Amino acid sequence: MLALTSRLVKHFLLFGSLKILSAIGYIRHPIMLGTIIGLWATPSMSVGHLMLAIGFTIYIFIGIRFEERDIV
Repeated sequence: MLALTSRLVKHFLLFGSLKILSAIGYIRHPIMLGTIIGLWATPSMSVGHLMLAIGFTIYIFIGIRFEERDIV
């Protein structure tokens, strides 16, 4: 997985810009999006898994809000 991700993101600066070949260039937080997809994309969800998914999703959105505020 790491080798695939490394190939998708060109680590060399070409003409002053970073070349990105996939959806990673359009998503601000790909790790957080992957975590949300992994939590919610399940064939069967128990009540405990539902509570965990809701809690982590709220936690991620709050974290994104604070991170964006710290950047500015």
